[in-house]
Amino acid sequence: MDLTTLQEFRQEIYNSFERAGDSLFNTIDALISESQAQSFPELSLSPFFLRSWSSLYKAFKRGQINREGLQNIFIKYIPTSSLEKRLILGIDATQIERPCSVTSPDRTAMPMHNIPHAAPKKSTAITFGWKYSTVMVLPEKPSSWTTIVDQQRIPSDKTDIQVAWEQIKEIVPKLPKRPLILLDRDYVCVWLWCQLSAMAVDALGRLKSNQCFYQPAPPPTGKKGAPRKDGAKLKLDNPSTQNHPDESYHVTDEKGNPVSIQCWKHMHVKEAR
Repeated sequence: MDLTTLQEFRQEIYNSFERAGDSLFNTIDALISESQAQSFPELSLSPFFLRSWSSLYKAFKRGQINREGLQNIFIKYIPTSSLEKRLILGIDATQIERPCSVTSPDRTAMPMHNIPHAAPKKSTAITFGWKYSTVMVLPEKPSSWTTIVDQQRIPSDKTDIQVAWEQIKEIVPKLPKRPLILLDRDYVCVWLWCQLSAMAVDALGRLKSNQCFYQPAPPPTGKKGAPRKDGAKLKLDNPSTQNHPDESYHVTDEKGNPVSIQCWKHMHVKEAR
């Protein structure tokens, strides 16, 4: 992104702030420059925050942002390099722990990760905070730099999957080309699969290891009894069920290790035959 494009991008972001725009925009610059700040007064000490410290409180109390307009800006400035090839979107949920913020509205109970395994295996440590669902453009090469397209809070009365679907419905019609959406196994949901099948998207998902799929039902035999509704079963953690793939690929990765991929077409799950 050259300097002119950056200036245009910043101006459009500023224009999406409908109330208390100056303070909100100064806050963004302060957050970028003072990443270690732990409080509003510390943020106000940033040389990029040109107002008194009390303006921070007023900005977050009275400020108003055009959410849809901001989303349109992020889509408009998707890097050209990402549009020249396959547009790949990643969706994931991130939690921000706030166990001591007892007066904050709509905190959600969340599992704690990366803790010592001193507790029994079946027990789960719980904390409280907020969750966010983020849609981003993934770079062609692995990198810590990504382009955010949309980010929304996950309220306590909705699931990660429900919010992700709401974002997909809003974003996909605005994209300049058909995207490939990457999902991990936390998004394994027949309901979501059915919704995606009606949209102009491709999805690549990481499945649970015990997921079952079925081939189309065989034709009726004419014998007594109800005809079969499903064909042969394929279970991901049972190699004996993984017979007769429609296609197979055998390649080597960049380090020379063999990689085998098998493909079965026209498979379904029982809940969505």
